[in-house]
Amino acid sequence: MNRQTIMHQNNISEKKIAIFCPSLSDGGVQRVASLLSKIYHEYGCDVHVITIYNKINYPYEGSYFTLNLADFSPFNLFKNTNSFLSLRKYMKKNNFDLIIDLRSRMRLIPELLVYLFAIPLKKTIFTYHLPLITHYIPKPLFISRFFYNKAFANVAVSKSIQELLIANKINKTSVIYNPIDIDFIESKSIEELDISFDYIIGSGRMNDNIKQFDHLISAYCKSSLPTKNIHLILLGDGKIKTELKSKIEKKFKSKIHFIGFVENPFKYYANAKFFVLTSKHEGFPMVLIEALACGSPLVSYDCQTGPSEIINHNHNGILVYPNSTDKLSKAINKMYLDKEFYENCKNIAKLSVNHLDLKSIKNEWQKFTLRLQNDKV
Repeated sequence: MNRQTIMHQNNISEKKIAIFCPSLSDGGVQRVASLLSKIYHEYGCDVHVITIYNKINYPYEGSYFTLNLADFSPFNLFKNTNSFLSLRKYMKKNNFDLIIDLRSRMRLIPELLVYLFAIPLKKTIFTYHLPLITHYIPKPLFISRFFYNKAFANVAVSKSIQELLIANKINKTSVIYNPIDIDFIESKSIEELDISFDYIIGSGRMNDNIKQFDHLISAYCKSSLPTKNIHLILLGDGKIKTELKSKIEKKFKSKIHFIGFVENPFKYYANAKFFVLTSKHEGFPMVLIEALACGSPLVSYDCQTGPSEIINHNHNGILVYPNSTDKLSKAINKMYLDKEFYENCKNIAKLSVNHLDLKSIKNEWQKFTLRLQNDKV
């Protein structure tokens, strides 16, 4: 390690970092928050994870502070004055060098209040995890644009999202892909799984129909897999799970399994024939890169955004025209029935996400942070 690198790391290690996120449970953004806390902790930073909801399923490093809002409460400062005041007090007490905001930001007035009176805008990196720009840049756009362009930086998790930011005249944009901890995933993927049948798999929340599990169920039932005794496993939970179950034809019920939320999805991915994603939209979906890290090839809708930056079509998976269950069913058949094609995809799966390992993305955050410091933004 050369002297300049040591000086840079020492420079970073002196910093106090806040990671502001919805929670540490049940989602890709939450897993990113967990991993970012690890990245900055390894640099020797004083890391503070600040959450809106007090839910923890993912490990974190550093200190923890929660606003402790109820799940049903939006982060509306007019209704949660005490939470706002506690956030303001915590930020003032700690005087952070850098704040990484991973939340969605849909309400202009509350966000303006947060960044005028609680969190210093010039020290904040805003992150963008979905192509739904108004979830991050609330209307009216000309006010939000002025506001966000005064931030420390704007980081998109995919190139497609960065293009949307630029189209909306958001400046200081960069792309840093979501990281995965490959060593951790591999250690969890080899845990024993007590399942006696072959299966394909999908995973995600079932609180709404963003993941479109009804498409996956329909495509699976149309495919050849049920007659080949290949089952379908769905991981995740939510209020529409009962509705999804009720729509399955009786002859398929014994082959479609709703497992619910599991603490270790990686052993399910590792033992699956392949992973299928049918979302309406994504950002840079963690489930796809985690499945690949477990050696599972992919079949995915080419939805906006993310899958096309992860899947090398016909190499580590298949990209399918969005929302076509007929084309999805054909892709599922191809992945299973074409044995040579399948083995080629499986053999390249793990290698295709090596560049997203925590060690590599850690360097991206280091270079990014140092560049901002050197530029004195």
